[in-house]
Amino acid sequence: MPYPQRTSLLLIAIIELLERFSYYGTRAIIVLFAIDENGLGLQRSEALSSYAQLTFLVFLLPLPAGIISDLTIKQKNGTLLGGIIALAGYTSLSMEEMNFVVIGLILMAIGTSFVKTNLTVLVGRLFEKTDKNRDFGFMLFYFGINLGAFIGVLVIGSISEEMGWKYGFMISAFATLLYVCLL
Repeated sequence: MPYPQRTSLLLIAIIELLERFSYYGTRAIIVLFAIDENGLGLQRSEALSSYAQLTFLVFLLPLPAGIISDLTIKQKNGTLLGGIIALAGYTSLSMEEMNFVVIGLILMAIGTSFVKTNLTVLVGRLFEKTDKNRDFGFMLFYFGINLGAFIGVLVIGSISEEMGWKYGFMISAFATLLYVCLL
């Protein structure tokens, strides 16, 4: 595999690791934050309903995000736009106030939808369809997804438990800022 291709693949895998770290770390604490009396103080059923709506958005929005990126702004710009939107979302969540949380969750879903669709396309475009390294490229990419999700749940969950919800959301925002800067 040529050096520029390896470098691009590693960069994409790191960006995806950081994105999944933020997303899954926040997902791990959002219901707990919502039902905590020091958080939003919602009823459990309200919090779980909101969580289901967030999950639905995250599965629904990649289709329009991918179409918008393909037709207008292209994948790298779509990833950058998604990262900036997600960053605004995580920052909004750290305000720990209901209106900001709702806005933050919507922005997080939109931003995540742009990032995850566009990075997958970028990995695919690094390789010809017949390139024997293509499988390795996707394997490294998906390893970054899984590692980021695993570490995010542990780190953001632990920090939130020890220091408070705000700090968990701020860690997500910091990891997002980091990958936006890498773009």
